[in-house]
Parts: sequence; structure tokens; C-alpha cells
Amino acid sequence: GTGLDAITMVTSAGGIDITVAGAAIGEDLDLLSNRGISLTSTLDHATSIYIHANGGTSEQIRLHADQGTGVSSIDLLSDVGGINVQSGLSAANAIVLNATAGGIDISSASGTDGEDIDITSTGTTGEIRVTTASTTTDAFRLLASAGGIDIDADNSTLTINNTADGAGDDITINQDGSQDASVHILSAGTGLDAITMVTSAGGIDITVAGAAIGEDLDLLSNR
Repeated sequence: GTGLDAITMVTSAGGIDITVAGAAIGEDLDLLSNRGISLTSTLDHATSIYIHANGGTSEQIRLHADQGTGVSSIDLLSDVGGINVQSGLSAANAIVLNATAGGIDISSASGTDGEDIDITSTGTTGEIRVTTASTTTDAFRLLASAGGIDIDADNSTLTINNTADGAGDDITINQDGSQDASVHILSAGTGLDAITMVTSAGGIDITVAGAAIGEDLDLLSNR
């Protein structure tokens, strides 16, 4: 037959089961099409389409695009609902996003407050790490194209540490936007050393380049 439905399997009421009882390597269920393969379910249920592997600890479920070069070569799309990726593995690499050549983009187009990108670790001993092996000047960047950036350690016994431990490595706090903007270092600490600047070997330079009246270096203490 040359029609679109050259072979058709239809049940007027019941279902269709396809079972392969072979146990040897290669005795599989193979579906091959020179055109597309469509799998559609009209069931309104949590298991509308269910793909299940139950063969042993070495089993895998793989989605493999062999020749696609587009940015959406494998596309997971939910028109109105969410997408949930969950792992029950208790290991450091329970969920891995790995680009062997290009980059990884995580983007949210929401304009509603609260519809954010949240990266959360609920374990009391776990960490959230962002690591790069890049040697460029801006190897790691936190960039807000419009709003601000908050880094908050909400624990009375823990601290925020910024460390550059390589020879010649610097930590730079730079505000190069509006002329009316400022850089503020604020502390609500009540200790004798609420704010401390310490160098273990080198010096500390404070430079004011302003030339107008009032563009001074002001040091004020109530003690």
C-alpha cells in the first residue's frame, strides 16, 4: 500500500498490547520510520504518556538527537504547564547539565514578581557552588541589566567571604554607571570591628579624584 494508513491497527473498544518476550541481546522492540514518529495521547491524566525502564541498576532512558545542530535539537516544551526534573540519587552529580563545547543558558521571561529563577539547596550541610576554569578577566560575572544585585547571608553565625588567592589576583568593586550613583559598604554589626580592612602584607590606598568643592575624603566617628 502507498496510502498514509497502509497498515492500521484499530480497536473499537479495548486496548492494544505489544509484548516482546526475547531475553537475548538484540531481541528488542524496534520502531523505524523514514519519516516522523508521532506519539499522541488524549487521556487527561498524570500518566497520559508514560515511558518506564525497569530492568536493573544499569538501565538508562536516553533521548538522542544524532545530527541536529540547532539550539533546540532536543526540545522539551510545555505550552501552559511547568517542567519538573527530579532525581532521587544521593550523590554529588545527581542532576548534571553538561555542555561539552558551548555554553548553558537559563532564562526566565516572567514579568511578575515572584516568578523568579530560584536555585535552592535545602540541606543544612550542602553548598551551592558556581565554578569556572576560565582565566579571563571577567571569568565569573553577576550581571543585572536593569535592577540591582543582593548577596545576603541570612545567618547570625555565618559570613560572606570574597577571596582572590592567586598571585596578582584582585577583587574589584566598580561602579561605572550614573554619575549620581554611589558605592556603599554598610554594616549593622555592633562589635568593635564591625567593618575591618586588613592587609596581611601590602598597603591600603584611598584616593579621591574629585576636584570640586565638597568632593572630599570624609571620616566621621562618634568616638
